[in-house]
Amino acid sequence: MPEQLFTITEDHLKLVQQMYFNYDAACEFGAACVDPKRPYGNSDVFYDIAEILNIKGNYDEDEEYTEFTEEQEEIMMKLHKSMKTVLQIVTRTLSFETGHYAAQPYSQQWRKVAEL
Repeated sequence: MPEQLFTITEDHLKLVQQMYFNYDAACEFGAACVDPKRPYGNSDVFYDIAEILNIKGNYDEDEEYTEFTEEQEEIMMKLHKSMKTVLQIVTRTLSFETGHYAAQPYSQQWRKVAEL
């Protein structure tokens, strides 16, 4: 089986810096976790990601924010979902660096294989 490959970008690292951690005691012994309702500090995830990454949404005539395009939301959701892998990589490698990473299938033993 081919290795899993993943690229950590500057955008990923900007999001990691703003993550809001919590303690969830709801199951068994509980565990530290990223707050699922407010992963970047607020309950409006798209707005938070856009602010962190300087993504401009659509504005009305009064310069009030209205919404993001479908394409912008898809990009932000893809980045948000990929944070699971980013957190696996940075905790396994003890490093917050952009670059290309690889791991064996079904493994979380990530290693850096190339610079960006």
